[in-house]
Amino acid sequence: MGNLTLELAVDPPQASKAAALIGEPSLSDVLEAIAADPAIDTFKRRHWLSSIRRIAEGIGRPPGSLPARLTALRHPIARLSAAQMRIEQKTLANHRSNVIAAVNYFFAGRGGPQRGALLKQRIPL
Repeated sequence: MGNLTLELAVDPPQASKAAALIGEPSLSDVLEAIAADPAIDTFKRRHWLSSIRRIAEGIGRPPGSLPARLTALRHPIARLSAAQMRIEQKTLANHRSNVIAAVNYFFAGRGGPQRGALLKQRIPL
């Protein structure tokens, strides 16, 4: 049986510094991709970008240090408190929804797994 190795879900030439540091795409990669994508409606883009920044601020970490996997974000986002963030519960719910939509959009068509990290098997020659 061959060795299993962890592979980046993005192409190495396109990987950001944050992805290189944490070994996978980060929320800063999502921010950059969404900001540069002209196919996204201006209204939606503004809300997605704002929500990603606000959720990262609520978690207390920069977007570049947070993996862009919903399984990795689920628990930190669930622990957020609207009162501690000084926002309404409905606003926090909207931010959560926007982050989920933005991350799903980022991975759409990239061939990455829906859950967990991408694993590839090395085949010895």
